[in-house]
Amino acid sequence: MKKFLLILGVCAGLIMASCSDGGSSGGGDKPVTANIPSTDKTVLEGRAPGTSAVSVSARSAVSARSSAPAAGTPEALGTKIEIKEGEYTLLERLYSTTWYRSEKEYDDGRLEEIEEEFLYFDENSRMCKREYENGRPDDTEYAKLTCLESFRTNEREDNKNANACIVLNEEMGDDDRDFEGYYLPDEDILYVIDGDDGDIKHKLAELISRVEGKDDFKGYDHDNDDIDRYILSTVSEPLR
Repeated sequence: MKKFLLILGVCAGLIMASCSDGGSSGGGDKPVTANIPSTDKTVLEGRAPGTSAVSVSARSAVSARSSAPAAGTPEALGTKIEIKEGEYTLLERLYSTTWYRSEKEYDDGRLEEIEEEFLYFDENSRMCKREYENGRPDDTEYAKLTCLESFRTNEREDNKNANACIVLNEEMGDDDRDFEGYYLPDEDILYVIDGDDGDIKHKLAELISRVEGKDDFKGYDHDNDDIDRYILSTVSEPLR
C-alpha cells in the first residue's frame, strides 16, 4: 500500500500540470498540453501553446545519396545516433506534453462506445496513461521510460533527424517491462508502437517508412493494432 501511495504522489504533479484550468478530465475539460515539443535535437525547449512556430517544414528533405539506405528501412535505423553534448533525445523533448487519441465503436450504424486516451510526459521521463470510456475514467497506468537508442530518418534535416527512438517502459508498481518505439513526424503527431527486444527496431523502421510514404496511413486499422497515433492535445473541450 505504501508503495502504491508513493507512486500516486510522484505522478500527481504530472496529472495536475496536464489538466486545463477550467476543470479536470473525466466529465470536465479535456487536459491540454503545457508544451509543444521541439523537433530539433539541438533545442530542448519547446514552445507554449498559442505561440507562433518558426516557419520551417518538419518534413524538409535533404539530398539523398544514391548509396544511402531508403528512409525507414532497418538499414537506415541500423546505426544509432550518438547524442552529443548540447543535443537531446526525442524522449527528453517530450517533457510536459499531453497527447490524445480516441476510437469510436458502432453497432449497426449506432454509436455504442467512445474510448479516449491521454498520455502525459514529465521532465523526468515518467509517463502517465489515462483511459476513458464514454467520458468516464477507465484505467490509469504510470511508467518510467528509458531511452535505449535514438535514430535518424534520412528524409530529415540534420538537426531534425533524431525524431525516433526506442524506449524501455517499466510500469511503476509492477514488474512489467515493455519495449516501445516513438516517432514524431511533426510537432503535433506522435506514433507509439509496441514490440519486443527482437523486433521493435524493425517495426519502428517499417512504421516510419509507411508514414513518410503514405499520407493517409493513420495506424488505426486492425492490421496495425500495435500502433497508436496521438495528436497533441491543444484545444480544450468537454470530454463526451
